[in-house]
Amino acid sequence: MPFALDPDVPAWLAHPLWRPDLDPEAIVVADAPAGFSGCLAFDQRDLPASVRGVDRDSAVYIPASEVSASLRIWFAGDAPPSRLAVMLPMDADLDIRLHSLRRMHGWLTRKEAGPAMRQQQISAFHRHRFILMLRILDGLRDGATRREIASVIFNRDFRSIAAVDWQNTSARRHLARLIAEGRDYVGGGYRRILRGVPPKGQLFRNVTHERPSSV
Repeated sequence: MPFALDPDVPAWLAHPLWRPDLDPEAIVVADAPAGFSGCLAFDQRDLPASVRGVDRDSAVYIPASEVSASLRIWFAGDAPPSRLAVMLPMDADLDIRLHSLRRMHGWLTRKEAGPAMRQQQISAFHRHRFILMLRILDGLRDGATRREIASVIFNRDFRSIAAVDWQNTSARRHLARLIAEGRDYVGGGYRRILRGVPPKGQLFRNVTHERPSSV
């Protein structure tokens, strides 16, 4: 399946299609009602040059700095408003939305936006596991057997052991769990990451006796 966009191009340059209704970190901005003259204004000249301007989906993506996480702003109207107001959907993600709003306010007032909420942050361990899942699914898509994949991901010796020994390895069962979870994420479960829902099942188990090989 070809990529809709070049995966090597950063999101803030590629202007990817996105669904602000599925991303609780997305800030929905609209014009303030008449009479609210003291509201902050949005000036596109304050944006980094790489994202200046509003794309076809009326959204801007502000890249992360060394201190702050990225911001995603969606304009509910046809153009950026002159006086900023924000719409907050009253749903289960309200805490995340409020945190994102405070970060945006900090950025607009020339302060650091700050990090995303703790549950929104992906640890190095989980990032590594997500990458493993993608590598495994790519291998299956390209026609590799599970045993071949295990010899690359876990230990090269799996390629040469007897079939009955392979069937009895914990690595085979661990690989099956990773495949099931990976397919779940690809099939739409990735949205749980956006909502700060922790990975489920075996993703939290650090299997120390199954280490990736150098292959």
